[in-house]
Amino acid sequence: MADPRDMMKVLDHRMKMTTNMAQEKDELHEYLMMFQDETSGKIRYTEMAADLRSFDYNQETNEGIIPKSANSISSGRRSYFGALVQRNVFNDDLLVLDSQKVPANKLDVIERQLVKVNRFLQDKFKTQAEFEKYLRERVDTDKNGNISVDEMKAMIQETCGDEVVKRRLSKHDLAGFLSAFKYSTHGATDISAVAPLVFERDSNKLALALSSRVRTNPPPRFVNEDLETTESNGDITDEITARRLRGLLTKIEDAAFCSGKPRTFEIFRAFDTDGDGFVSYKDFEAHLVKNKILASKPDISLLMKHVLDTDGNGYIDFSTFKDKFGPNMSKLVAVPENELHLPNLVPNKDKLNEYGKKSMTLRHSVDSVRKGFQPEIDASK
Repeated sequence: MADPRDMMKVLDHRMKMTTNMAQEKDELHEYLMMFQDETSGKIRYTEMAADLRSFDYNQETNEGIIPKSANSISSGRRSYFGALVQRNVFNDDLLVLDSQKVPANKLDVIERQLVKVNRFLQDKFKTQAEFEKYLRERVDTDKNGNISVDEMKAMIQETCGDEVVKRRLSKHDLAGFLSAFKYSTHGATDISAVAPLVFERDSNKLALALSSRVRTNPPPRFVNEDLETTESNGDITDEITARRLRGLLTKIEDAAFCSGKPRTFEIFRAFDTDGDGFVSYKDFEAHLVKNKILASKPDISLLMKHVLDTDGNGYIDFSTFKDKFGPNMSKLVAVPENELHLPNLVPNKDKLNEYGKKSMTLRHSVDSVRKGFQPEIDASK
């Protein structure tokens, strides 16, 4: 038996590897681990040698093998190093990274892999408009303006399958291409951002697009589940419903603004429970539950649709949030006031000024009436 690290060093120095083999040493390590002894952790190299002797190069490198199905496009061989591992690019799970969080050296690798795949897509579709048309008609299956990671993988499988079979592209190239786009926490990217990145031929602009940190696309509608379609029990113009919603906003005020003077962005992050840069209906509901603020789904739906998300986007961005949320946000719901309503009986500055003006008006009226009944002074005396 041999230690895996020692075995790798020996193979690096003694084995004649092709360029592709040198670039995919992780496969070599994976192959060695198949013969690792569970007790000692060492490699059973006699069994590995026997497996290597059984490897039929002519059969395993036959590029004319036809894939069994569209979902199982094989490279026509099992492994660089043996006959035990079935090598199938699209059955393997492609590792898609967040390009906004990877280190600079990994971003350089992603850029090279993106350029490599871009060349094949540019040759296939010729123009950016043609590729964008293909994305909207064939890739965006739910027609919501976003492309999920799974839809991107299906697109790569359909467009680059032949190149993988011919070994012009590798699994790592495809994973790097997929990692170049900006995905939201829901695993989707904006469809309008895909084609420009694929057909960008200026290397400086391409590098800038990859390295720039931008907010991802808004959450899709399905994130809100049934909150957006829930029928409300009342109308916001109804006094009882309006008072109930104002009471709900007052509780949010107390929970968010009672401790000092927190910054608006901090409160926004507290509401944005999934961290995607937007407050969806589901985020809003989760925040209420976290702060033990009781509210029914119809009331949440009514409050979001008619007070907070008046544009009907299905979410609140930071610009809307800072305009709507504040220490006096309960006043966003108009409530008809009457003199017998309890809050009007509690002294406050506004009411005191209002009553002071009424008292002054009444005093002037009484004075004018009194003057009308006073006798005129005789000027002759």
